Amino acid sequence: MRSSVLATVTALVSDRIPNIRFNVAKALEVLSSAVAGQAGGKEIVVDGILPNLEKLRADPDADVRFFAEKATLTAQAVANGEAPPVTEVVMTDA
Repeated sequence: MRSSVLATVTALVSDRIPNIRFNVAKALEVLSSAVAGQAGGKEIVVDGILPNLEKLRADPDADVRFFAEKATLTAQAVANGEAPPVTEVVMTDA
């Protein structure tokens, strides 16, 4: 995974389109959760995911920063050997 999916996603961290960058943050969050229980998962998060999320957390676009901050919480949990936070989705008839 390190050489394929992660490389593809991290190549888009500096994309000029903010929507691409906030989707990169979302993808990095999913990848953090996906590697959490795998051998070497913590290292992938520490070496490949968290540094890119730090870049996105400093992004000029507010939406990018929001999703990067959210993804960082998940990635930091994995880096600390904790279970990633569970996000609850509630649907309403609004």
